[in-house]
Amino acid sequence: MEHKETFNLELALEALERSIAARPLPAPGKEDPQFSKSLLKSLGLELGAWVLAQREFRSRAVRKSPTYGARMIGSRIRGEMGTVEAVAKFHAAKYPEGARVVDLTAGAGFDSLVLAERGPVDAIESDEATYQTLSVNASLAKNSVRGVHANALELETSDIQFVYADPMRRGEGEWGGEVQTIRKTNVDNYEPDPRLIIQRYADIDLGLLKLSPLLPDAELDSLGPARSFISFGGECREVLVEWGRLAGTGVSAIHIESGEVALTAEVSGNVTECGEFLYDSDPALVRTHALGQWRDLAELGDSVGYLTGNDFVDSPWLRAYRVLYDGRGDSKATKLALRNLGRRVEEVKKRHAKGIDPEALMRSVRWSPEKSLPVCSLVVYAVGKSFRHALVERI
Repeated sequence: MEHKETFNLELALEALERSIAARPLPAPGKEDPQFSKSLLKSLGLELGAWVLAQREFRSRAVRKSPTYGARMIGSRIRGEMGTVEAVAKFHAAKYPEGARVVDLTAGAGFDSLVLAERGPVDAIESDEATYQTLSVNASLAKNSVRGVHANALELETSDIQFVYADPMRRGEGEWGGEVQTIRKTNVDNYEPDPRLIIQRYADIDLGLLKLSPLLPDAELDSLGPARSFISFGGECREVLVEWGRLAGTGVSAIHIESGEVALTAEVSGNVTECGEFLYDSDPALVRTHALGQWRDLAELGDSVGYLTGNDFVDSPWLRAYRVLYDGRGDSKATKLALRNLGRRVEEVKKRHAKGIDPEALMRSVRWSPEKSLPVCSLVVYAVGKSFRHALVERI
């Protein structure tokens, strides 16, 4: 967030609150154009643009942080990097109650605010503009959040025993005329370098390092043996690396909503056709190589994530479907099966099925224009160089 010298943050915050009193925050991306024009006209281009940007930030931030998001300020990139509140609470619960935690890469403060619910936090931020944002957000904390404008790799470490770090893992780029963000999947592209963080704070009780789950296993192995792939909302949100005297061991998947933990367990075998049930595995389970939790289930073809069997399994790790039809990947045969079932396809699901266009496939198997027909899902899975189709209904 860069401002000219004449930009007064205190007055800008007052203008932001007045705008919200006049017009509540919209859904993300749904700001009324006429309201936007009126703000720009009444506040001027610079201040009006800042207020509109913060309204958009808050509309998105409240979805990640119901407790604090509607009162925070920040930039688009910091908002996207912010940790979902339920996951941040998982992070915080790993530290002793009341212990001081140093958030080495605080950003807008999403994690710092939740960490402060259990004890004092030193929130470190090296970027000047982001530090100003952090200073405003720190006032929302339930306990002390002390903002520190400094480089995390240059702190005096002798009295630090607990650290948390979420280094910049996204970069901005421009495609199609729009600024977008991209995940950084190479440790060399993180800032600060995760390896230097661990080296600098090697002699501590516990350190947590939040990274992209897209990082290859080999790079994660270089950081240490203890890590967890975090599932929330059906997505693998992050990989959390631990080090220090109190760190855990091994590789696991954590399901935030249920609290279930799955350890690495390779699946024992695979089959080329569906059983009575098909299961879509949680991405964190796949990333942990933990599909072998159930002896009665086999991996389906070369899908890496679809399991199947004749026994029903109820697990938060699995999205369960009843198989209605299973056959070769031929649109005509699948279309006939849909006609016989009296169903229509609601969605096309695929894993490692390159070259499949879901929209085109849905059109090719449509046999009736009736939208009142019962729905099912079309699952495409690979077997060698061929594809097969399964029609399934969610249980």
